[in-house]
Amino acid sequence: MTRTTTATATTTYLRALGPLERFFWRYTERNPAHFLLAAEFDIALDAQRVRDALDAAQRRHPMLSAHVEDDRHLGPAF
Repeated sequence: MTRTTTATATTTYLRALGPLERFFWRYTERNPAHFLLAAEFDIALDAQRVRDALDAAQRRHPMLSAHVEDDRHLGPAF
């Protein structure tokens, strides 16, 4: 889904939020929730190795690179 925002700029949306996603997105606007993920590895990791793994995960799962924008015509969308 693509929406032209100005004469020179175009915003491309992957998809609109579903009803439950929209509920949680609106809920966290007033009730922010932060989280932490911890993991233990049996090998030494360096920054490049982690960056390469994150890049591979984002290529395989594009929604990991998405963020929500609240378009005044379309509503919240990725």
